[in-house]
Amino acid sequence: MRGRVWKQALRSGKSTVYALNRITIDLDSTVKTCFGSQEGAKKGFNEKKRGALSYHPQLAFCAETKELLQGWLRSGDAYTANGSVEFMKQLLVTLPSHMKIFFRADSGYFGGPLLSYLEGLGHRYLVKVKLKNLNKLLIPQHWQPVVRQPGWEWCEFQHRCGDWDRARRFVAVRQLKESKAENAQGELLDPKPEYDYFCYVTTESLSAWEIHKAFGKRATCETWIEESKNQMALGHRAVESDLRPFRLKPF
Repeated sequence: MRGRVWKQALRSGKSTVYALNRITIDLDSTVKTCFGSQEGAKKGFNEKKRGALSYHPQLAFCAETKELLQGWLRSGDAYTANGSVEFMKQLLVTLPSHMKIFFRADSGYFGGPLLSYLEGLGHRYLVKVKLKNLNKLLIPQHWQPVVRQPGWEWCEFQHRCGDWDRARRFVAVRQLKESKAENAQGELLDPKPEYDYFCYVTTESLSAWEIHKAFGKRATCETWIEESKNQMALGHRAVESDLRPFRLKPF
């Protein structure tokens, strides 16, 4: 059905998404607090309402059309990446057969099985890295200044996590922190530079800075999530509709 809608939009000149060979899929999850007795609601991580019952929906958006393509309603105790491979299998079979995807996700989806599945089908990805002691891995890398970006440096390297079948491309950027802690003589208490680190695993051949900026574009899906929760009654309507795809905005 989606393919027919996209094809009709192409013919009418309202959208060219059906003509694209690759689309960007942003995968994310969100917490929906529940009140009263709601079926399937359980206690899980809930930053705003600690200890409250909640759902933890998993959502996939198309960046080109701003559509919520697929959603799974999950209990509040579900981990972010639970079922992500099966979720992507279901999503990919609903897309037009000629399309490949550029998969973009936060660190909650950093895992070998999902990356291997996407690679096996020829899809591309950009995922933020989540590792214990990540800074210890990054600090000894060969860092170089980012051109025309004062205070920023970049590096790239191949790394294989413990349960992976092979090494993958990691890119990282870091930003110098401005320290304002001074002693009575006006000297810095800790002259050693400190950095904020941003690390990604990717199949893209872009520069580290371009990768960092490309990942930043997924922040718009946070707005779409809030629209889904607060304007489209996500987590309430989903009980009846099983989160069937609906449009957030017109073409």
